[in-house]
Amino acid sequence: MKFLKNLLLRNKTVELIVDTRPEFSSFSSYEAMCKEEGSITAVYAIVIFIFLLLFKLWLREGTTKELARKGETPTERETEEKIVHTSKATDGIFHYLNKLLILPFVPDSHESLVAMVFFLWFVMTIPMAITRYYEKRWAQELTAQQGILNVISSFAGCKSLNITAIAYTDTISSNPPDEPEKNSPEELDHIFKLHLAAGICWLTFGFLQIFRARSGWSVDSDMQKKVHRYFGRVVAFPFLLAHLYFVLRISIRNPVNQIFAIRAQYYTTLLDSLISATLGICDIRQALKLEKKKDQISGEEKKRAGVLRNRHKLRMAFCYFQSIFGSGPIRLTAWLLWLFAKFLPLPLQMRVDRGVCQLAAGGKGQLMGSAQDCWVPVFLNLSLSNILILWIEWLYVSVPHSEGSFNSNDPVDGKIFMSKVRAVIPLTIALNVVVLIPKLEPIAKVLVVVFSIFTRMNSWWMLIGSEVAKQPDDAHTFKTFCHEKMQNLMFRDDLHPNSKQD
Repeated sequence: MKFLKNLLLRNKTVELIVDTRPEFSSFSSYEAMCKEEGSITAVYAIVIFIFLLLFKLWLREGTTKELARKGETPTERETEEKIVHTSKATDGIFHYLNKLLILPFVPDSHESLVAMVFFLWFVMTIPMAITRYYEKRWAQELTAQQGILNVISSFAGCKSLNITAIAYTDTISSNPPDEPEKNSPEELDHIFKLHLAAGICWLTFGFLQIFRARSGWSVDSDMQKKVHRYFGRVVAFPFLLAHLYFVLRISIRNPVNQIFAIRAQYYTTLLDSLISATLGICDIRQALKLEKKKDQISGEEKKRAGVLRNRHKLRMAFCYFQSIFGSGPIRLTAWLLWLFAKFLPLPLQMRVDRGVCQLAAGGKGQLMGSAQDCWVPVFLNLSLSNILILWIEWLYVSVPHSEGSFNSNDPVDGKIFMSKVRAVIPLTIALNVVVLIPKLEPIAKVLVVVFSIFTRMNSWWMLIGSEVAKQPDDAHTFKTFCHEKMQNLMFRDDLHPNSKQD
């Protein structure tokens, strides 16, 4: 621990204003954790997570064995061997990650996964609006994450933690001037309101569009498809554009003084979401064009139309997950870093917990909540959010017999996605280590920008990979040559449908 502290804080001086949250010592004294520090809530969080993981593993193991005994489904081992044989995407360490963190949590359908994501992200986001209404200020509150742990702590007779993780503004005046000063709470109030409103609307309407896509609007198949198209054109897509616009606006306005390396994460995610939505719309338009032939459609064209429909669903779902990363993923991972930082010395908290770092801005003569000197903890927050989104997308392509999954009739997209996972996770871990070392900060900032393009551009990755996968072996065009070279750099050989299987 001493070596780590010296490594991370070498040649660094830290200026702090008073932080009302205590600096936790260790897990050694229950009395201190319970009565003095309130850090016992972190222990509750760890115990709950371990219990949930073990319960899910036990439940899946028991269910699989019972179904296998009845002869209703293949055994777990046979299923995993089939997945590995068809995709080779979960071998090595990813086989164990898949078994431990993916398979126990795979839902029965895409709709249930989207519903779970919507509910969790909504309850984590809406406290920001409640805080603005009742307390007249903008702050990131951990009501949904930390609130339940505080209740458990109070029942045990222990101290609770302050649920304010990051304060963005001071109290907003009830009588604001007609022309408020720049960066004043009154001036930032309008920007935050539009950003939050558009985000919650897209979070809700995007969920409805995906959740009710299969059979939610009408029992009549033709009417169902018609209403789905109209709702998407009139409600869902306009709110997606509004959400992306206000995210872009607040990123350019940059009220908390983020450095460009951090804002690059937002810009590439916006572009990724827009490209995914555009490609998804193009896919469904091509499918409809083929299906209009009706009796004249050939078997190959009918199969192609089905692939395009499946790809439309996959790309729109990934667009939804990526575009709402600022609602739940950022808040959940910020809370995890917030809890972890409680057990670090205060200087180390500055490099892990963005809330502690941004609270120190006032002591440096900066605006309240400024992240000008806090790019390291902000990047940790964003990179962990990206891993969380990858986990959700991994669950999506793992839904049994789903579009793009490993065991579907068209598993190419699922394989391409896993190729991305195999590259992104090691790169994320390596870059986080580099970012935490102060002497490497100049080069780390450049690497972060490159990293944001490489990891966030999910739609570009899927587009190139899909084109490679459908190229015939005997095509020798320049386009095919470029695609094959890109495949050699980015994808495994088994992605090609004509490649030999072991």
